Amino acid sequence: MSWELAGCEDSELITYADRLNRCKESRVMLELELSNEEFKLKHIKKRKQMTKEKARTRMAYAIPFSLVAILCVVVFITAVVSLKTEGYSISAPIMMIASAIVALACGLAAVKLWIPEVKMLRKLNAHGKNLEEENGIVTFDNERKLSEEKIDILKSQIDNLDSEIHQLSTKKKDREIWLRAKLEEEQKAKEAAQENGLSEGTFAIKREEKLSDIQAKELLTQYSEELARCNRRMTSLKLQDLKLQDKIIDIDIQMMDVKHKIVKFVLVVAIVTLVASLFSGGLGHVMGLLWCIVVFPYMLWMIKTCKKPVVEYLVEHEHHQIQDYAFVNSMVPYYKKRKELGSDIADVAYEINKYETSIQEVKNLSDI
Repeated sequence: MSWELAGCEDSELITYADRLNRCKESRVMLELELSNEEFKLKHIKKRKQMTKEKARTRMAYAIPFSLVAILCVVVFITAVVSLKTEGYSISAPIMMIASAIVALACGLAAVKLWIPEVKMLRKLNAHGKNLEEENGIVTFDNERKLSEEKIDILKSQIDNLDSEIHQLSTKKKDREIWLRAKLEEEQKAKEAAQENGLSEGTFAIKREEKLSDIQAKELLTQYSEELARCNRRMTSLKLQDLKLQDKIIDIDIQMMDVKHKIVKFVLVVAIVTLVASLFSGGLGHVMGLLWCIVVFPYMLWMIKTCKKPVVEYLVEHEHHQIQDYAFVNSMVPYYKKRKELGSDIADVAYEINKYETSIQEVKNLSDI
């Protein structure tokens, strides 16, 4: 629609145009969400297969650790019974201490392995009722079903928007045709009046060249609202970008801390081993026991505190050994998220520039 046609004071046309733009914007967002959901549905089967393989691999470690822990408990009980029935012997306390230490270490390892194993088995359970949905455990079959339902809903919403966009486009086009006919009729009337000596002079020329006050105010209000929305969106995107930058920096800092912890662990183990090797006999056995008491808990603490930073570092740098794990757990490097965010920021910046230009054009074509 030309500026001359916009000079007509017609709020109905502005309403159609505003609603049409909002519907198109909503349709773009729904299409993006639909595309993401279809991508998710497409890869559910692959994620399910990878989870099965991971469950089998974890089971191969969990079962031996569990059996060793149970065996050590049996040995401990046997040693206790031996002390009560056969009397004191040096082998019984040693068996009790050794079996207790090994049972504790293997038991903790088995628990660490079985907890995620049970979650994966629940996720693979085709007959699961999603009783643990609040904790994030949803079976793949139900996840596929929910994804398909969401896709159907999104497609229905897009169809409804398409219908509304078609209706609004038709109404807008009809209104433009009516306004154009009205403008041509008024122009013909003015030309006829000029021929009869009834010209409105410079005022009419100015009226055709400029927007009316009502029209200009409506356009300025509309453009100002859109500009404010874009500015809020830009602020939100920049805050997200800063948070992503901080996370990338934190990953590198945490990885440096992990390296320092590993160096300290190696030094502590080396010192404790060296000290324990200086003793022999009964005192040597006691020092060996102290070595186990110091090293095993320290090692378990190291695994617990260093696992997350190491995984995040490998994911961020897209290490090949972590690709399957990252895919199954939907982990995406932060630098990729920043790249996508940069594209959104560029689009919003373009929108801001467009609305600022439109506001200036309206001001130039009005007396406001």
